[in-house]
Amino acid sequence: MLKMPSVFSDSMVLQRDKNIAVWGESDSDFVTVELNGKTVEAKTNGGMWNLYLPPLHAGGPYKMTIKSGNDCITYNDIMIGEVWLAGGQSNMELELKDCKGGTEIVKNASGDNVRFYYTPKVTSVGQELEEAESKSSWEKFIPNQCDKWSAVGYFFASMLSEKLGVTVGVIGCNWGGTSASCWISRKFLEYDIRIISYLKEYDNRDKSLEEAYNECPGSMHESMIKRVAPYTLAGFLYYQGEEDDHKPYTYYELLLTLVRQWRYDWKDDKLPFMLVQLPIYQEEGEPDYKNWPFIREAQMKLYDTVKNTGIAVILETGEYNNIHPVDKKTVGKRLMLQAMYHVYGDIDEKEAYGPIYDSYFVENGIMYIKFKYAETGIICNTEEECGFEIAGADKKYYPAKAVILGDSITLSSDKVNIPLYARYFWTNYHKVSLFGANGIPVAPFRTSTDDGAICTGSRNTGLFK
Repeated sequence: MLKMPSVFSDSMVLQRDKNIAVWGESDSDFVTVELNGKTVEAKTNGGMWNLYLPPLHAGGPYKMTIKSGNDCITYNDIMIGEVWLAGGQSNMELELKDCKGGTEIVKNASGDNVRFYYTPKVTSVGQELEEAESKSSWEKFIPNQCDKWSAVGYFFASMLSEKLGVTVGVIGCNWGGTSASCWISRKFLEYDIRIISYLKEYDNRDKSLEEAYNECPGSMHESMIKRVAPYTLAGFLYYQGEEDDHKPYTYYELLLTLVRQWRYDWKDDKLPFMLVQLPIYQEEGEPDYKNWPFIREAQMKLYDTVKNTGIAVILETGEYNNIHPVDKKTVGKRLMLQAMYHVYGDIDEKEAYGPIYDSYFVENGIMYIKFKYAETGIICNTEEECGFEIAGADKKYYPAKAVILGDSITLSSDKVNIPLYARYFWTNYHKVSLFGANGIPVAPFRTSTDDGAICTGSRNTGLFK
C-alpha cells in the first residue's frame, strides 16, 4: 500500500530553489522518490514516511515516480516554479468568475503560467474529507477548471509569473465566514490568555443554537492546513479579519498566533507572510461601529513587528453595502508588489508601498505628520474633508484641515489649540482621497494607542464582546 496526499497530483507546481518536501504512507520498509534524475530514499516509521528532494531550478514539465515495495505512483506534467498558499475567508475565497472582469477572463482562459490546487472544504477529518480529496487535483488555467479559483490568488499568480518568467502555483486554503481562530490549532490558541476566549466561548456554546455558530476554533487547521503542510512554499498570502471584527482589541494577538502556527507547520520560522489590510466597508443602515480601524491597525502592527511580512493596503477597493468587493485585480497586484519587494527583491520599497505614517511634531498649534514612502509626494483627489482628525489633552477628536507639504501633511483645527493626537481614516467607511504618486492609498493610522478610541459594536452582534 502506497498512499500520497492529494496535494500531489499530475500538473502540480513544486517550489524552485528549495528542498522539496514529499511525504505519504506505506506498508513497506522503504520508499524512493525520483524527480528529474534526482533520487532520494526514506525509511518508513509506523507506516508514515517523509523526505526532501534537493533543490531544482525553474523548469519542466517533469515527472515524479514514487516506489515502495511492489507499488508505484507516477505524476506527470510537473512544473518547477513558485508556490504560494492563499489563505483567509470569503474575500480570498471569492471566485474568479464572480470578480470584476472575471467572466471574460474565464471564457478566454488559456496558457500554462498559473496552476491551482484547492484544498477540499470539509470541516473534520474522516470519510467525507477522504472522498473529497480523492476528487481533488492541481488544475490548469482553462475555462472548465479556473472559474472557481480564488480571484485574488489568480491575479497575484498571473502577475507574478509575468514578472518572474516562471510557472506560479497557488494552493487555495480559505473558507468564507471563518475566524482566524479556525486556522489555528487548539494547542496554539491555549498559549495566549488574550485569545483563549475563542475556545471557551465555543466549548460553552448553547448547542440548541448550533446553527448560530460558525466553525470555531482549530477546525480548518485540522482538516485543511494540516492536509497540505509542509508542501514546500515561497510564502503565504492572507486576506481575513471581517469575521473577527467583534473582537478587534485582540486581533493582533490572534493574527500573530496564526503566523507562528503556520510557520511552525511548515517548519520555517522565516517563511514570508503577505497580508491584506481591510478596505472600506459599511452596511446600509448600520452605524459606524469604528471596529474595522482596530482590525486595520492590528494588521499594520503585525507588519511593523514581525519579520518577513508584507502588507497590501487596498483601502479604496472596498464598496458600500458590499462586504465582498469585486475588484480583486488591484488586491492581487498589491500583494504581488509586496512579494516582489520582500521576497524576490526585484523592485524597491517606493514601488511596493504607498505613504505610511512615520512620525509627528507640533509647532505653533499645528501638527506636522511625516510619512514613509512619500518622497515623490502625496496626491489628494478631492477638496472635501479627507479623513484627518486631531485632539488635544481632552482626547476629543475634531475634523482637521490638512495641507500637503511634499512627504508631510500639516493638520490644524480652530477647536484644538494644542494638538496632541491625530488619526487618519479612523472609520469603517469613508471616501478615499489620499494616494501616493504610485496610486497606492495612504494607510490609515493614529499617532497614539492611548487616545481613548473605542469601538461600539460589530455587524455580527451589534454588541462588542
